[in-house]
Amino acid sequence: MAVARGPSGQRRRKSDTKHLHLQVVLISGQCADLTIRCDARVSEAKAEAAVALGVVATSLISDTGCLLDHMTLAEAGVKDGDILAAQLADEVRLYTNRGAFAYINPDGDILTWGDPEGGGDSRFVQHLFQCQVATILSTDTAFAALLHDGRVLTWGDPLAGGDCSAVESQLVEVTRIVGNRGAFAALRRGGGVVVWGHQAYGADTAAVREHLHSGVVQICSTGSAFAALKADGHVVTWGNAAAGGDSRYVYDQLQRDVSYLASNEHAFVAVRRDGTVATWGDPARGGDCSSVASKLKQGIKMICSNSVAFAVVLENSSVVSWGLSSGGGSTRQVQAQLRSKVLKIYATSQAFTALKESGNVISWGLESDGGDILARPEDRGEVDRIFCTDHAFAALTRRDGRVNCWGAKESGGDCSAVSSQLHGIYHICGTRHAFAALRHDGSVVTWGSPASGGDSGSCTPQLQGGVLRLFATRLAFAAVKRDGTILTWGGRDGGGPIRPPQRQALTRTESGLKVAKIAFNTRSRASKFGLDRIAKQKRLERELKAGPMTAVSLDADPLADAPKPTMAQLEAKAPWCFGTVDGTRSLIRR
Repeated sequence: MAVARGPSGQRRRKSDTKHLHLQVVLISGQCADLTIRCDARVSEAKAEAAVALGVVATSLISDTGCLLDHMTLAEAGVKDGDILAAQLADEVRLYTNRGAFAYINPDGDILTWGDPEGGGDSRFVQHLFQCQVATILSTDTAFAALLHDGRVLTWGDPLAGGDCSAVESQLVEVTRIVGNRGAFAALRRGGGVVVWGHQAYGADTAAVREHLHSGVVQICSTGSAFAALKADGHVVTWGNAAAGGDSRYVYDQLQRDVSYLASNEHAFVAVRRDGTVATWGDPARGGDCSSVASKLKQGIKMICSNSVAFAVVLENSSVVSWGLSSGGGSTRQVQAQLRSKVLKIYATSQAFTALKESGNVISWGLESDGGDILARPEDRGEVDRIFCTDHAFAALTRRDGRVNCWGAKESGGDCSAVSSQLHGIYHICGTRHAFAALRHDGSVVTWGSPASGGDSGSCTPQLQGGVLRLFATRLAFAAVKRDGTILTWGGRDGGGPIRPPQRQALTRTESGLKVAKIAFNTRSRASKFGLDRIAKQKRLERELKAGPMTAVSLDADPLADAPKPTMAQLEAKAPWCFGTVDGTRSLIRR
């Protein structure tokens, strides 16, 4: 799901041009409204936020992922109605991609685990983290860390953005990074854009390079294309033509006066200052809004997207959608219920649910993805928030923290087996096919597909209390406890169950001992040996998996010409170690 707000995440205030009306939110959900001068510095905004929230924020982050520091709000591109995230000194910072986790501990060190070739192995860049990390962004199988000094470090699959060596000299004074499935785009101070990753996903800007040297204020992405909004309201696109990289058919509409951009996996939306909307990309999946264009002129407050459609809340709090009809692109069956008082929209893969001011919810789209309104449990007007997996919704009630679910049973749409435990809930997290709910007493309840984390297995005893935060990849969950312990569970291809970082696993089979996984850092290999050496390593993996071996060196990279540190040496320097707590394999601070 993707949610975008325009320059007015709230209603526009046209009468006041000297002040910004902002909302500052904490990761807990607590929020406060701020009114501050347009020329105020970020430090002033942090001070105002501290008064309003009652806590001290160490940094503010824009809704586009830009760390705001040492600049004015205007220089940072903050606009009236924007929503800023306030980061606390002791706040848990854990990031995910499709199959790996990256955790920034309180000392600023980075710990990674999960798919070693998809970002779970960062040992060869650990020594470069000399400047504290501001935030981490990701593609499907790579991570990019934005440092406080504006530099960027990457690791993971080199073909998906894990190797930035070709543009490393350009990655200075970076203020924000955007990733799609296979490439990154970085925005530098002054509005220049730098890209790297897979060319098929937008890592090649040769055709538009002259337009990306300066002046860019926003970067938006589909699954395999990018769009850049410039300060003069002009939009530049590149990447996969079928997914929005080619905008020739709406060229005239994108030359000026564009206010902001939004996207789903296959198409882009550009909202212009006069309220008109331009769309491009796959016409069947949101790239053609001609059927509702006249309605969109009423003004857009919020845009929500699923994989095949868009749904927007208009200024009059009604809802309009377009895209694949069966996937939520048509509201015909629920149109009367969506004419007013809609607060927010949520999305699964091919369905939408609208939350109204009354606390009632309205669903539409693919029935098996939660779009069947008849299958939705009775909410009695008490819903406060809604959470999603790929194919199911979970509604959290405002009064007693109870949960109602609907959608595909195998994806978390049926919580009847744990319904007696689903009270006092204040946060829910979803993988592709399972939910994990965090209760006020610090315990965790899970349901859905066991392979996607719906069964917490051996972690269950450790999840009975003391949990502070929940995170998820596509197939696995991570729980951070108050004592610093991290527990993970779910599918192995999704980052869990937890494994010691960079440790090579041995398994015993009937035919003898063989290597279960060989994982060397792909970014380092690509830089040092070239992609042809990666192919050789892949062949070596297949050969090793083909038959038993009696002796294997776990610390040596068969492609390396120079010796590398042993695993024991690497782990001895790590600020975290693995141990057994109450029978559960856990990550523990030394």
